[in-house]
Amino acid sequence: MSIKKKVASVVIFAALSANASAKDNRAEECGVAVMKDYNEANLALLGKSNSLMTVEITIEQRRLQEQYCLRVARCRLMSMSLQESTTVLPALFSRCLREEAMEKYELMPADGK
Repeated sequence: MSIKKKVASVVIFAALSANASAKDNRAEECGVAVMKDYNEANLALLGKSNSLMTVEITIEQRRLQEQYCLRVARCRLMSMSLQESTTVLPALFSRCLREEAMEKYELMPADGK
């Protein structure tokens, strides 16, 4: 391989790496913003409950979790290609909901799950 081709390869690789790094940074910043919004909204919701979780507040909290998980999944997709993102979104969303439920109810994952 000639020096010009090697230099061109290095430049292309560096550009791709910088682009991937920028995508990762945007995805991370997005995730931090989503977490902050979710925590603020959840605290406000829990503040309305006066220590008693009504059915309405439980439903509101579940809807909040669903929106949070959708936003988290979309943030994670920022660092993926379009092809990957269309197949991964449902899995990321489902996993997030599962993790939220396990955290809320202090559950342990089943073996192998």
